[in-house]
Amino acid sequence: MNATAFKIGKAASRVKGNPQSAMGQASSIPDPPDPRPHIPDTVQMRTRTASNRMRIRNDIRRLRFDRGEMTQQDLADRIGVTRQTVIAIEQAKYSPTLELAFKIAAVFGRPLEDVFHYEADV
Repeated sequence: MNATAFKIGKAASRVKGNPQSAMGQASSIPDPPDPRPHIPDTVQMRTRTASNRMRIRNDIRRLRFDRGEMTQQDLADRIGVTRQTVIAIEQAKYSPTLELAFKIAAVFGRPLEDVFHYEADV
């Protein structure tokens, strides 16, 4: 290898974007962090397709209006959750825990089966 080829090779290693520095070592710039939040596998399984959705329906909205037009915020305060959680439960986008389901039924003074209904696949 002649001296000219060596100089060209050394200059090329200084070009921006080359993973090796002028000294021939790898760059120490870390990869940027992944901007996507970590989602547990159980949540991903529920939201992948409509066929994976749970078929639990409820009558919470009707029961709220039967109780003098109780607001979502009133119900949320009584059961210890946010209004957004009540909205998600009413729209069947979220199935409450068993404890929360019993609390909701207790607010309306109804058995659990009068509030929540499971629709079996046909």
